Amino acid sequence: MRDHFAVVGDCAACDGQMVETTAVKTDDGRSVTLRCQDCDATGELRTDLGDGSLANASYSGLANPEMAAVQWIDCFNCHGSGEVVGCIDDICHGKGRCIHDGNDACPECHGSGRKPRLVESDGGRPQIAFADEHVDAIMDGEKTVTVRYDFDHEFDAGDIAELTTEDGEPFTRSTIQSQFELRADWISFADFAGHQTYKTTGELLDKLSEYYPDADILPGTVLDVVVFEAGEQLTDPPWYCPWCEAVITLDGEVVTSEGGAYWHAYDHRDKGSYAVTVMEAFEVLDTVETEQHLMTPGGDA
Repeated sequence: MRDHFAVVGDCAACDGQMVETTAVKTDDGRSVTLRCQDCDATGELRTDLGDGSLANASYSGLANPEMAAVQWIDCFNCHGSGEVVGCIDDICHGKGRCIHDGNDACPECHGSGRKPRLVESDGGRPQIAFADEHVDAIMDGEKTVTVRYDFDHEFDAGDIAELTTEDGEPFTRSTIQSQFELRADWISFADFAGHQTYKTTGELLDKLSEYYPDADILPGTVLDVVVFEAGEQLTDPPWYCPWCEAVITLDGEVVTSEGGAYWHAYDHRDKGSYAVTVMEAFEVLDTVETEQHLMTPGGDA
């Protein structure tokens, strides 16, 4: 079963799991409706970013929105039909269809026949997130050391980790050279090649407070120092739309992520009831050498 991306979040009413049900493209962005899988409450989200990023989205009825991998499975209540027999007549239940007024929309899936199921993480390749301002320096080989507080990973030399942007987008894979612990006041006096230097411990603590505003980091706090070597820039292949007969673009940029292809699926609502099913017709290109795969923008329409 193929995984897809959808907007998910925490329900403001019950703190349950909200998952996207519909999305509509507008002149200045996209409007997404979500439904809570626990209390059935709804939430709304609007974004003006065509690449699927939620960094500047506005929303109500939910908290902590993000893009997550989901699988769409047949509804357990209606077995994927989207309908249930609503009356109490045994004959209707035996036929599987109400002979009086017709079937009702399934209350569990609201007539769609499908229910979203979040894909559990398989604990894949570890990731280290960086502020976007550091990406160029990392790729140029100028930044090869990072200092972390309350770090989740314990690396050995030779381990491979993905380096990501603030939004969680991997931009390179790195080889870990070493990882060790040092007190903050020792780090401030160390001269690490590949890392910003600090004249005083206070300068270091001020910088760390920008990244960890809620942490109480003191001169004696033990921090993790990770030395790494970045690899090549990660480049994902583009997505191709058979109806546009061209590579998919959003806001003039070629789409190389499933999240971007997901948004484009809503431009072809006539091809299916759900974006996740429309996406089945899209193709991830292995080459751009053929006439069919020319890197010609397919437009946002």
